[in-house]
Amino acid sequence: MRTQDLNKLKYLLTQVGNDPYALEDRKWAELVELVQALLQQPVAPHEQPFAQALQLDAVAFVDRRLPTNYIHVVRRLGEALAAAPKASALTEPEPDDVEQVARLLRGRQIVVIGGDSQEGHREKFQTHFRAGAVHWPDTREATPDVAALEPWVARRETALVLLLIRWIRHALNDVSDLCAKHDKPLARITAGYNHNKVAHEVMQQCAKRL
Repeated sequence: MRTQDLNKLKYLLTQVGNDPYALEDRKWAELVELVQALLQQPVAPHEQPFAQALQLDAVAFVDRRLPTNYIHVVRRLGEALAAAPKASALTEPEPDDVEQVARLLRGRQIVVIGGDSQEGHREKFQTHFRAGAVHWPDTREATPDVAALEPWVARRETALVLLLIRWIRHALNDVSDLCAKHDKPLARITAGYNHNKVAHEVMQQCAKRL
């Protein structure tokens, strides 16, 4: 099973355990989709006890209720993660990051600040992340205007803001204040336009808020 999927499930199970009735519908749907996806993935030997426990309780999750065997599932999940081979810190970001971001952002809207939307970058982000739309407001290099960006950040439909810090003027660092003001997840992207690396940074910085 994918380690990132297991970690995401651990986070969602913690939320369910705290108060299953308070979990947003979108998060419940994400949890159900994740459980079903995990049950379709190849299972390593050290994951067998967890996979069996998850299979037994899959119906309860689909029904959006806490399984009677909840503690057992959480315990087995922790054991599977603890026994997983450790990835080298020098490895490239896993391609699975793109799929994870696509799952979190499917049909939702992204605002990109900095860089250039030309040469198909906007279309690539929208395709790879399955976003409903990718908005890329103009940030004039000579006179960057943070105030002009606020309507884009504040929009109810904006699910994520990407700040391409390699190509922004110092003044645009204040975008973080706008995101905090409007409670929008912000990912500072150092990796340029490569969608695999952008997805990796989004998962590292914003996964729990998407």
